[in-house]
Amino acid sequence: MNANSVVGTLIIAILLGGVISMVAYPIFVEFKPKPVEKKFVKEFSLSEVANVRKVNLNFLVKNGGFNLNFTAKPLIYKFKFTSKKPLSPIVNHTKIGDILNVYVFVNSSDVDIILGSKYVYSGNFTVFLGGGKITFSRYANVENFDFTVNIGGLTVNIFDNPSFNNLNIKILSGGVMLNVKTPALQKNSTVNVEVGNGGIIVQPVTVSNIVGCKIKGYVGVGGITLEPLYFAVVKKTGTECEIKTKNYEEAKTKLDIGLSVGVGGIILNKQFPFKGFSPTFKLT
Repeated sequence: MNANSVVGTLIIAILLGGVISMVAYPIFVEFKPKPVEKKFVKEFSLSEVANVRKVNLNFLVKNGGFNLNFTAKPLIYKFKFTSKKPLSPIVNHTKIGDILNVYVFVNSSDVDIILGSKYVYSGNFTVFLGGGKITFSRYANVENFDFTVNIGGLTVNIFDNPSFNNLNIKILSGGVMLNVKTPALQKNSTVNVEVGNGGIIVQPVTVSNIVGCKIKGYVGVGGITLEPLYFAVVKKTGTECEIKTKNYEEAKTKLDIGLSVGVGGIILNKQFPFKGFSPTFKLT
């Protein structure tokens, strides 16, 4: 491991440790014996709107975490807000043609987001402080998702033959952990992750021989730790890399992953002892 890789790994550990301490400290405190605290919960769900094909989601969470999943159940959305204080989330929607626009705002809350498989989704998700977990499963049908987190972290899971075009993630300070374990993709897909200060961890990528995968990484100040495994190495320096599966050019479907860190590091295709960011930060 060269000096840049060591520096990058250390920066990831330090910065992720800082983020985890900041957002997860209340979780650790909860292990101490104390009176049971009352929780305030509000739920919103929508099963069907006539003649809707596509759903555009617009989420703004000032302070908290979210857990986003897809289901085979016939619904457009189900949102569950949980807080330690009384909360007043705003959920509105408007329909234009065959597109349903959904607007969600909450000041301080954890949010469980469940989306159905019947509709095509696009969305913009903004979190000021917090983060969460995103899981693309076989029930996901996504055109474009954009996630922006000012301070915090995201765990991203791509499992079991999802359908998506683009997943874009931007973290100003914090980190992202990416898990890719899918035997197939329903279409060509792109994942772009940009972190200003912090790190990106990509656990060992698992795809079948019908999926071609290419990963590019860049770090401004810091370094990259890379384990090629069954990927061919196209380029590898202290701060840049490119790897791809040997079947990439001929593969029926392709997964392209772009990783960029300003100050920090990237751990790519290497098992790292970090379980991911919690979708419930309990900051309320």
